[in-house]
Amino acid sequence: MFCEGTEILTPNCWKKIEDIKKGEVILSFNINKFLVEKDKIREVIKNNFDGNIIHLRNRHVNISITPEHKIFYKQRTY
Repeated sequence: MFCEGTEILTPNCWKKIEDIKKGEVILSFNINKFLVEKDKIREVIKNNFDGNIIHLRNRHVNISITPEHKIFYKQRTY
């Protein structure tokens, strides 16, 4: 689950998650092909959440999610 205000990338621009509608096209990361591709929103689910929120921030991302949300990342080696 994403928090209100989270931005989602579409082929044309970034949109707030609360403005995303069923059937809209977004860009998502395909972990099997390791590339970004277009995907259509199949369903929009809105839930109230009363719990801890995890905030992930660095110079590239600013994401607020629930603890159950899965995140894909690639660990860098230096």
